[in-house]
Amino acid sequence: MDFQSLFTDASRAGWISALLARMTARLEKALGLWIYRVNIRQLGAPAKPGRHPDRPLEGITVRLLTEADLFEGTKDDDMELEPAFIRPALARGDLSWGAFEGDRLVGYTWRSPAMAPFRGDLWIRIGYPLHYVYKSYTRTTHRGKGIHIAITRVADQHMLEMGRPAEVGFIDISNIQSLSAARSLGRHKVGWAGYLRIFGRCLTYRTPGMAATQTEFFVPGQAPVPAAAPAPELAI
Repeated sequence: MDFQSLFTDASRAGWISALLARMTARLEKALGLWIYRVNIRQLGAPAKPGRHPDRPLEGITVRLLTEADLFEGTKDDDMELEPAFIRPALARGDLSWGAFEGDRLVGYTWRSPAMAPFRGDLWIRIGYPLHYVYKSYTRTTHRGKGIHIAITRVADQHMLEMGRPAEVGFIDISNIQSLSAARSLGRHKVGWAGYLRIFGRCLTYRTPGMAATQTEFFVPGQAPVPAAAPAPELAI
């Protein structure tokens, strides 16, 4: 066990949460059962004060990335961009925003209004009028400077103009840092979702709160599991 990270997490979330997170992570890996907290964030909702800067960062500019920007980013090993990922993402209609220090890409995020890869062969289908944020990344030398938040604010404005006023997101319940960041950005829980890998199949599940978003996990080519109960209407 990494005791340094345990002490760090305990100082942020308390000892009970830190220990539960580690036990959950071990169970997920051992059983192949993964559980995610499903969050909705209204675009334009204020973040909690004092947690992250909303003001423009000195020397950093943020904009919608072009195809040329993205392929230029593939030349930098630290940015974790691959042509094999970029081409199908753009073809699906996904959009990416990035932060630049001069001409150098230092961070980016992707958003999808339809469907996107989630993990392995598992995908996510997004219900209207939500959108999904995924593959957010900041250069290792620039983390902790509020770059992701700066990108988020610019991307939010674009999505609002596209008629997508809210974001749906998923956080592994063992990820304390991401759970804390979600609260600071104004995300609120609407339910739970996850999947179980057993006998060569991926069985997905969701609570009524997630079902109300009309968002679901799926494996392309695998027959879906019928919903257990009708979903309540989602108000956003």
